[in-house]
Order: sequence, then structure tokens, then C-alpha cells
Amino acid sequence: MNLTGKRLLILGDGNSTYGVVECAKKMGLYVICVGQEQGGITKDLADEAYCISTTDHEALVALIKEKNIDGVFTGASEFNIQNVIKVAHMAGLPCYCNEDQWALMQDKRNYKDTCKKYGIPVVPEYPQDTDPADIVYPVIVKPTDGCSSKGVTLVKKAEDLPQAIAYAKEYSVCKEVIIERFMNCKDIAAFYTVQDGVPSLSHIVDIFRYNNRDGIPTITSVSLYPSHLLEAYLQKMDKKICDMIKGIGLKNGAVSFQIFTENEEFYAYECCLRISGNYDFPIIERINGINYLEMMIEYAVTGSMGEKIAAQWSDPSFHGMYGANLVLMLGEGEIGSISGVEKVMEHKNVVAMNAPSFSVGSVIRPEYIGTLLQTFTRFHLVGEDFEELKAAINYIFDTVQILDTNGNNMLYSQFDYAALDAWKMQGK
Repeated sequence: MNLTGKRLLILGDGNSTYGVVECAKKMGLYVICVGQEQGGITKDLADEAYCISTTDHEALVALIKEKNIDGVFTGASEFNIQNVIKVAHMAGLPCYCNEDQWALMQDKRNYKDTCKKYGIPVVPEYPQDTDPADIVYPVIVKPTDGCSSKGVTLVKKAEDLPQAIAYAKEYSVCKEVIIERFMNCKDIAAFYTVQDGVPSLSHIVDIFRYNNRDGIPTITSVSLYPSHLLEAYLQKMDKKICDMIKGIGLKNGAVSFQIFTENEEFYAYECCLRISGNYDFPIIERINGINYLEMMIEYAVTGSMGEKIAAQWSDPSFHGMYGANLVLMLGEGEIGSISGVEKVMEHKNVVAMNAPSFSVGSVIRPEYIGTLLQTFTRFHLVGEDFEELKAAINYIFDTVQILDTNGNNMLYSQFDYAALDAWKMQGK
């Protein structure tokens, strides 16, 4: 479908929407961006921009009518997705999910209960009022409705539990927490595209993480495609997940699941009813020829996911190729210099890069550590074989330099190449 001239309203002016605006403009859409801040790279990229709070739904509906806007969308922000759902409903515009579906999948309590209904294993937990002396430690304490790894604590002894519960409640709107067994194991993520009521597995990745200050592996360091557990997942989980997607009535959109793996058993622990936060669309498009961000944007302005049938194009085995989503994280300090990024983008295996979150002069504060706020950028890579992919990852770490004002290296950690080789031996 020719979308030239269609008008798209983007909620949010931060980095999470930059790639969305960039993609929408390449599709020929006229993009209007709103957010509270004056200026910024996302607003500068848009065709029009206004300082309107994304929670001022009445003002946004008025803007939609005034500017003859065809659709409303946002990036991988749980906060702004809720605003998109409300504004789209008020304005009579398409939205890939409704408030009930969002509440069912995003609240961790509702999500776990829904998984159990469809026979999907979840992480064992303790009721919040359990006597701390009756708990087998370590456990993870987290808000039921939190995001971005905020409010999460690894608790190793009973006397630390009350403080962890209080901390989790600080990041919970409903002031409820979940106390779960600490899963000291690897995890994967399974991504689905839903089109006209048909969910199809787009891709499945193995996730390697950085540890936060409490030793909890929270923030992704690299995602590797395809997962070495693909076949086991297809046998044990795929149908159950598809049944749940259908069961909640989701007809169109993108949805992903984060899943712990232990002895080839799976424990679904989180659902993301939105576009991927790692913005890996360039990898999937390069290998499978389909871009589900474009499909979601098209749905926002037309009510259709487009003419390409996702179930026919998607190959979670990646046609024998490999992919990597590499995250560069920064430690504390003020950035004094950044170099090597442009050179990396010329590498044949690097297909895209997210807009950097920081520039020279930016300060990475102590409270950022252990959350997504540490992220400098993500590089998206593909390789014909494993060694080619590994060489490209190594090239990035050899080339990109981010130094603080005293000349010290700020890159949080380099990737564990021993783990990368072990991953190759597991599944390939």
C-alpha cells in the first residue's frame, strides 16, 4: 500500500522513538512528534513537533483532529503505549491492542495467571505475606507492574527481604510485588508477529546479560540469533504461546516473551506487548525480508499489517545465517570523547545502529547502573557463519572508544568470548 501523505502522530520525544520516526519517514509518512521537552533529536527529525504532554489525552485528540492525523504510535515505552491505547480509542484510530489485553499481559501477576491457564510454565514464587523465615533463598523481588529492570533486588537472606519489598513498591503503581525463585540460568526471548489473528514465530534469541551491582543479570549485553534451543522451544512452547495469544483476542501486532531455560525446560517470566526494545528490525529484514516495525506503523495509519504475510516470510532458523544485537553499556562518569562509531558503521556485517543515548558532555549517574539508562547504543549485525559474526563483534570492541574526561575507558564491559564459543558449541 502506498502510504505517502499519511499522517502519523508519535508520542514521546526521547531516544525510544527516534528509530520509529526514522522508519515512518522512510515509508513516506508525514510525522508529527509530541513530548514535554523543547527540541531534541526525535523532534528535530519529525516534520512537525509540539510540546504537549503524552498524558494530556484531550489535547492530543484535539491535535489529531486539527492536523487530520491518520494514526498514533510510539516506541518501546510501556508508559507511552498506555497513552497510545487511550488516545487511539478516544480518537477512533487503529490500535493493535486494547486496555484489557495490555493489563492482562503487562501486569506480572495477571501474566503469570494467564500463562498457567494455557499450561505455560512460570517461575515458582512465594506469596507476598510469606514469613521471611519460610523462604528458600536466594529470591528475586520485583514490582508486579515495573519495567526497565527498575525496583528489582536479589535477596540472599531473610533480614533483607522487607527492604527489598519496600524498594520494589517504589516502582509499582499498584504497590504490589512478586517474590520469585532466583533463576540462576540462561534465558531466551521469542518474538511473534500477529497478523489477522494468526500468530507466527518471527525469531528466537539467546540472551547474555550484564550483572547489576547486586549480581543480578538484568541488562542484555548481546542477543544471538537463532537460539540454540529453537527446536526444543518449537516442540514444548510454541503452540501454547500461540494459543495464549489467540486466547486474549490479539489480532494484530508484535509480542515477545522472555523465558528462562533450565535443562531444556522453559519458564516464561515476562511478556512485551509492543515492538522490541532492542530495535532489531534491520536484522530480521536483512535475513527474512520482513520488517515488523513497518508492519506496525502501517497498522497504526490503516488498520492493516500490510500485504506481506508474516507467517510465510518468517524463518526463525534464519536460513542458516547468524545475527547479533550488541549492546554497548557505559560506567559512571562524564563522557570526554567518542570515537570509532562511524568506522564501525562501514563494516560489511553491521547493518544498523540505534541512535546513541549520550554525547560528549553527558553524565552517566550512579543510579543509571543496572538499568537501561546505561545503554549507549546497540549495533545490529549479521553473518554468513558464526566466525564472521564473532569477528564483527570483536571489531566493534576494538574500534569504538568512549573515554571520560580523565581519559579512562567508560565501556562497561566487553563481551565474554568464552561464553560466545560455548554458545556455538551448544547448538551449531
